[in-house]
Amino acid sequence: MKAEVLMLSGGLAENCIQNFCDIKKINKEERNKLNFLILENVYFNDDMWDLSKLNKFNRSEVHYKFKFSSIDTQYRYYAKLVVLNEIINNKCKIQTVHKYYANMVTIVKYFIREGVIDPLLISSTVIKNYIGKLEKENSPLYVVKIAVVLNKLLKVIEEVDNRELKIMIEYLDEKSKELDKFRGIKSKNEYIPDIFLDNLLKCAIDDSQNEKYNLTYRIFTCLLIILAETGMRIEELSLLESGQLNTVKVGDREVNYLNFISPKAGVGLSEVKFTYCYMTDLGTSAYRRAEELSNLLIESLSSNVKAKLFLKILKEHFPKAMEKNINIKNVNNELDSDTTNMIAKIAKKYLFLSHITGMKIGHVSNLREYYIRFIINNYDKLSNIDLSDKEKEELNYFNINSIARFEKFFGRGNLEIVNFDDIKNIKYPYVNFHRFRVTVCTKLFKKGIPLDYIRNHMNHIENDMTMYYIKTEKIQDELKENIEMMKLVSSEEGLLKLEDGNSEIIDIEEYNEKVERINKFLKENKVNLNMDITKIVKVFKKMNAFVLDNDLGICLRTVVNGICNRQKYFSSLNDNYHIGLTLNTFKYIDCNYDRFVQKKKIIDHNRAIAKEDEDLKFEVERECKALVYFLEKTLVKEIELLENEVSKFGKDDVIRRFPNLSETVNKLGNIKKEINVWLNH
Repeated sequence: MKAEVLMLSGGLAENCIQNFCDIKKINKEERNKLNFLILENVYFNDDMWDLSKLNKFNRSEVHYKFKFSSIDTQYRYYAKLVVLNEIINNKCKIQTVHKYYANMVTIVKYFIREGVIDPLLISSTVIKNYIGKLEKENSPLYVVKIAVVLNKLLKVIEEVDNRELKIMIEYLDEKSKELDKFRGIKSKNEYIPDIFLDNLLKCAIDDSQNEKYNLTYRIFTCLLIILAETGMRIEELSLLESGQLNTVKVGDREVNYLNFISPKAGVGLSEVKFTYCYMTDLGTSAYRRAEELSNLLIESLSSNVKAKLFLKILKEHFPKAMEKNINIKNVNNELDSDTTNMIAKIAKKYLFLSHITGMKIGHVSNLREYYIRFIINNYDKLSNIDLSDKEKEELNYFNINSIARFEKFFGRGNLEIVNFDDIKNIKYPYVNFHRFRVTVCTKLFKKGIPLDYIRNHMNHIENDMTMYYIKTEKIQDELKENIEMMKLVSSEEGLLKLEDGNSEIIDIEEYNEKVERINKFLKENKVNLNMDITKIVKVFKKMNAFVLDNDLGICLRTVVNGICNRQKYFSSLNDNYHIGLTLNTFKYIDCNYDRFVQKKKIIDHNRAIAKEDEDLKFEVERECKALVYFLEKTLVKEIELLENEVSKFGKDDVIRRFPNLSETVNKLGNIKKEINVWLNH
């Protein structure tokens, strides 16, 4: 069976989807007989799938080639189905699918080594032994990646061979969830210390103007400035094009914005979308400088290198011109001026170009290599900064601790001659690329920029994703405050003390239950409240313990509120009701309602005290105003969002998707009345 070579808008051949569905239904003996077109000149039964025709933006070719001969023949059919399933049904980008494919190669090689030469031999014991071996030798992150892909493979085997693999699939799901908790917080969640960032930018500006460096390096330093000023993703940076800076008038002021390609924002085979972001003055200057350097790079190429470059562009964009028998020797003489100008314009399309070939540098790893060179070149300036111990801990570090890496970064073309022994123990300070994104996002947030603007600037689809980047600093500060409060009632062992007796302010039984939960967590992670607060926060961060919507986060807040009550503490001095942040989400409504209830209790308690102490009446009024502000800015809007969700999808569906909100959903009407009563009293 062969479909016509008629391509769909997404890139796949017509009938590919139907043929993909059909091939999964036929018996094992007939599978090799059924063949169909996937892409122009690419058929299902081919051992090499070259999907490079989908590469419309000159990205690295390696992600578009699937060499199925690397996978044992017994598993090859299933691997092909996984790849197609991810492209067709899950709308994954080719780069993501290629990562899955690479992990399948690893998985199948392990099976073959262990004698599991046929998918029929895969059992729960085989799977558990494999995962157990991986856990001993690899990071949780790597194990999760393998488990996810192995699960995809098992689901395909289950479907096409009609096997019952539910137990294995569920085991891998649970294992992935379990390990995911221990992956820790990635460095991308960390804000770059201001003093380090300022110095890094100064070094980048200086290097961009330093003619002793090659042009590609100087272009990179401009791109680094743009990254720090816009927070764009690393691949977005690698795909930056010239001529994309625009200016609009806003009142009497001119505002610059940059159009660029965003692979992350694309869906499925569409791969990318065109988007834009606001440009600062520094970012604008860096972009214009990068354009100048890219133009200079093309113009300064030797005649032979330029001829090779022009001939390549000619073949790709002007195939009819090749009928004139144009070759590298005559390309410069055979082209008319208009064609030459068009070719030159194409050559200068992208900013990140090789000073050796004049071609676009296609892989983000090249950006990382130039970044390492930049850090090495500026080691003295970046290491001799007056940073606090805390700020030093927040930096990333790398070593050049192998001869191979030494030769790569200190070999030919390096400006200074150094010995390996002199540098092998140096810890080079840097911050990874994604931290620039976090920092830009956080800075916008701290300036009071509306969340919708931040979301658009960072090209996030969901507000929640934006908050993922900006919440760290706020929550960390709040965590520190909470820990300080808990220290007031901690024991000599560094654990929270249980309450006894009666209290009109807090529910003793509920309070003690949560205290015991926190103490259990502290013991399990070898933390006590008498430790240095920085160390405690570091442990909590690694355990993801301070995320807003997790169990401990909620538990921690309610306990701290209880401590505040017990201390007769006017908690408005130590909470965050004045922040004024409104999220377009109802996911934290249970936590915020609990805060409202606790706050109400505190206000009632303090009112009673204020009857005997006139000086405290002003504080009570302040607390009341703070709570009104919190309700109007946060909780009331969350209720509206949740009501709309329930109205749209039904109560049962909302509870299924958000089980932690079941109680809140069921008593939403009463909660609304309770809040209205308080606001109108």
